[in-house]
Amino acid sequence: MKETVIVIGYETSYLEYKIKSLGYNVFPISYFSKKNLWKNLNITNLEKISRDLKKSSKKISIIYGSGLENRPGKILIFRKKLHQ
Repeated sequence: MKETVIVIGYETSYLEYKIKSLGYNVFPISYFSKKNLWKNLNITNLEKISRDLKKSSKKISIIYGSGLENRPGKILIFRKKLHQ
């Protein structure tokens, strides 16, 4: 099992490319790659993502990019769910 890095940001393509080149799996949540998830980032979606990724990853890390400035609660919820 590989480690997975969740990249959350408005535009994540550069970070995705760099992280993949280091050998990690990448799960992007961005305006462009997962527009509906980006718009509806809520506790239910975060729990599902967390459960799904834990099944296939030995470790999960998160990188926060731009676009979450007005969503501090989302970051805290996501961090908490991943470490349960």
